[in-house]
Amino acid sequence: MKTRPKVLFIGSGRLGLPSLAKIAGSEEIDFLGAVTQEDKPAGRKLHPTPTPVGEFAKLHGMALKKVKCANAPDFISEAGALNPDFIFLASYGEILKSEILSLPKVEPLNVHGSLLPKHRGAAPVQAAILAGDKEAGISFMRMEKGLDTGPVFAKFATGISSDDTAHSLEDKLADLAGEHAVDTVLRIFSGELKAVPQDDSASTYAKKIEKSQGAIDWSEDAEVIERKIRAYHPWPGAFSEFEILGRKYRLKIVSASIAGPLDLPPGGFHLSKQAFTVACGRGSLALKIIHPDGRKEMPVADFIHGFHRHLG
Repeated sequence: MKTRPKVLFIGSGRLGLPSLAKIAGSEEIDFLGAVTQEDKPAGRKLHPTPTPVGEFAKLHGMALKKVKCANAPDFISEAGALNPDFIFLASYGEILKSEILSLPKVEPLNVHGSLLPKHRGAAPVQAAILAGDKEAGISFMRMEKGLDTGPVFAKFATGISSDDTAHSLEDKLADLAGEHAVDTVLRIFSGELKAVPQDDSASTYAKKIEKSQGAIDWSEDAEVIERKIRAYHPWPGAFSEFEILGRKYRLKIVSASIAGPLDLPPGGFHLSKQAFTVACGRGSLALKIIHPDGRKEMPVADFIHGFHRHLG
């Protein structure tokens, strides 16, 4: 009887969901269960909320363990007792120490949301959009002490469309990873795939996104700001304040398109019955979908409608 690789999945975010589904459902893999972070307070009422992996595993009746810290000695002992061939890590949110990385008999395997060595770090999906990259991808790599510096077994690419947001691109990459997860594990297990060291000289770093980065600097070029709007959707969102008819409005901009020059200083805007256009350092942006504070997301035309009687 053919030996099946024993795989322990560790993950939290949406990027790993299709891979988890494929690994758990494969007849060629011995799935040892899923590990995720403990529920965390979320929403206005701060209800304990499971991670996407926790919710998915429960919905599909998978063996699931929630841990406060994957590097804790008690969890390392418990994971070691499972005698895994692979730890398969995807968007977990905690850097694993050498004690746990040394547990699997074959590989501590990580799926990273970029074409390494480009965009190492916590926010590769956002970084690809911010950089204006034409393609993104996923890399199956060996985990080691450095941040996404381990050798790579396989990479797979997909295009970035002009309307991709961080949310939509992450979904693309998640599906791409799921498409190749089982085959990659099996090919590594059989010895067919070998790890290739990264070219450190070609590396770039995608640091964690901070909420403050969503504030728009209108002195930047319209193309740069438009990419930020897409990269920061849904979090932290690209936002700005506007004073309209003596009242200040804080608007999160969900969607905008690049428009021609506007004879106004950066941040100045032209409001008509049909459009809300903001001047940038170069060019301008026509706002399409916005989310005013305290209100629902809406087309900009619905927002403008409230000012119609004051507009020419």
